[in-house]
Amino acid sequence: MGLRHSTTLIFMLFLAGTFITELNINQLQAEEKARTEFRDIKPGPFNPPLHFDVIEDLKRKPIPIIPPQDSSPFIRTLKEGNLIKGEHNYKGKILRADSPNVIRFIPEKGPEIMIGLALPKNFPLKKPDAVEGSLYVNDYSSLEGADQIITLQAEQGLFVGNIWKISEKPITYAPAGSVSLTQIPLKELPVGDVMQTVQVSVATDKTAQIVPCGESFNFTVGGKKYTVFVQTSIFQSVTDKGDDTRTGYILRAMVAEN
Repeated sequence: MGLRHSTTLIFMLFLAGTFITELNINQLQAEEKARTEFRDIKPGPFNPPLHFDVIEDLKRKPIPIIPPQDSSPFIRTLKEGNLIKGEHNYKGKILRADSPNVIRFIPEKGPEIMIGLALPKNFPLKKPDAVEGSLYVNDYSSLEGADQIITLQAEQGLFVGNIWKISEKPITYAPAGSVSLTQIPLKELPVGDVMQTVQVSVATDKTAQIVPCGESFNFTVGGKKYTVFVQTSIFQSVTDKGDDTRTGYILRAMVAEN
């Protein structure tokens, strides 16, 4: 047994020596293959990553209270500098602001609301003077299209209302009292990528009248005088299902008591 053990040990030592010898030979061969001009080059010092100064997040630019005047008719409502989205009903007080195109609204609860207006030409608007009123905001606008209704009422009735909306069916906007704008349905809906004008009627003390697009129109209903401005009233047909726009009736208009 001692002889076998010795023989096994000698054999293992032989294998280890052979392995080490092969490593040395491979190392020498690798050194011989290396170009002589590279043999004396020493590695450079540790190169740490560059240091980047952290850039602070850009401050969000405040949203202007007054919309661009070329966007008329349009109403913008802001609370604490942010646009009011979703559907909200407020009761409070309507106050005059420094700018003729800005109205202040102080709700019974919550912070002050600033109302900025882009008014059409020849569109009179009364100046509020600390009167009680209400504000209705319904804004779900998205890339698919405008979906906004804003109505400001005083104790005496409608102060100003604005609608910009797209719908599968003809749109009716009745902001207050007897005031009502209604799109007259098309007898046949157009097919293809087209837009077709849709007439708008307004109820008056005498009879319903057609409102011309693109100009201020005065009417009387319920013994009060109003002005309406219809910017857009069309039916839009879109064939591309991947398009952001939608097929439907579009109404964009502003109405106010004068």
